[in-house]
Amino acid sequence: MRRFPKYKEPIQLNIGSGNDFRKDFINIDIRDVNGNMVWDVRDGLPFPDESVANIFSSHFIEHLDEDEVTEFIREMFRVLEHGGLIDVWCPHASTKGAVFPGHKTFWHEEKVEAYTRSEVPLPMFEILRNEEVQGQLHFTFKKK
Repeated sequence: MRRFPKYKEPIQLNIGSGNDFRKDFINIDIRDVNGNMVWDVRDGLPFPDESVANIFSSHFIEHLDEDEVTEFIREMFRVLEHGGLIDVWCPHASTKGAVFPGHKTFWHEEKVEAYTRSEVPLPMFEILRNEEVQGQLHFTFKKK
């Protein structure tokens, strides 16, 4: 079942929200966990181009395989407006928390930097943050 919320601007997304319900965000999860939207983001994001102000995601990206990550990043940049932020938290590859059933990708600072050199056709962006914080990798992209 897919559920679409009524939303107001500015649109802010919390992708892979689980039980982390964030006020003033559209909380999206594949499971019906009392968020605002039940949706599989591997099918894309159901928002117009450049319509989203900010995107937050915590402990979701590591559940995607490499091809899904590439498409997910493209899709986030498609819906993100200029000046918008993508803020991601995930287990750092150097920690035990990274090795967990269901985790398909492993993240560290060099991998995030590699997206600036990859063939992923992203619009202009800059990395504002890319660091380990207490065993978690925290990275933030800004769309120029």
